[in-house]
Amino acid sequence: MNKAELPETVQQTISHQFYQSRADVEQWMTLAASVLAHQSQGVSLVTAPHPERARFKHVELISTQGRQVLMVMVMAGGEVSQQILTLAEPVAQERLSQTAARLSATLAGRGLDEVASLPTRSDALEQDILTLIVADLRRMEENFSGQIYTDGQTNLLAEPEFAESDEARRALKLFEERGTLQDLLARTSTGSTVGGLQVLIGGEGGWEELRQCSMVLARYGVPGLATGMLGVLGPMRMSYAKTIPTVRFIAGLLSDLVTENIGGE
Repeated sequence: MNKAELPETVQQTISHQFYQSRADVEQWMTLAASVLAHQSQGVSLVTAPHPERARFKHVELISTQGRQVLMVMVMAGGEVSQQILTLAEPVAQERLSQTAARLSATLAGRGLDEVASLPTRSDALEQDILTLIVADLRRMEENFSGQIYTDGQTNLLAEPEFAESDEARRALKLFEERGTLQDLLARTSTGSTVGGLQVLIGGEGGWEELRQCSMVLARYGVPGLATGMLGVLGPMRMSYAKTIPTVRFIAGLLSDLVTENIGGE
């Protein structure tokens, strides 16, 4: 099964679909979920590519009203975080801009560990903003997968072994509880390599909801830049010989798209 490949005509059709929407990440994710579900006749999931480590790019501080300030932080991968701060006293926009410029120059390209280990700033405002930046970086790293795209839920419900039981609905509930699903993806991605495949049968004793199902998962992207996960959920008797090469092929396509469109930025 590890050596099986999709027929050449199927590969060409799928590749053509992807390269028609190559400039839009959201379209890639939606299309990948649709193609995976159609080819496997299972339930698909795809996570958007995200940095393996949150890296700071720049911060802006904008005075809004009285003591309130809008902090906009941008990550190297393009993620944006916004929050309203209430300062101890009003601060002029000029000083806010200067503070943001100094922090941006100092922190640009740094990750969480580097930013957190910086010495305490002598300027109280700078130190307060730096503390908030560290908290935001930590939160972004803990948010493993961001948006998750799924398709094909009705495929699982149509399987004969699930017709008169709640097993399929239990498995699909996992897709609705995003916290649990993110935990599953985070745990299965630990130690995985881009392009590598994993097959979970019966939930591997870790997820009761999947005891009658199997999942084929793969990691895609560019190590050190941005990666994501994709996979298929189906009954344990799924056609692994078809699902495995489908997952592998689409993972390869998404890796190429990340390389060409994100790696080149």
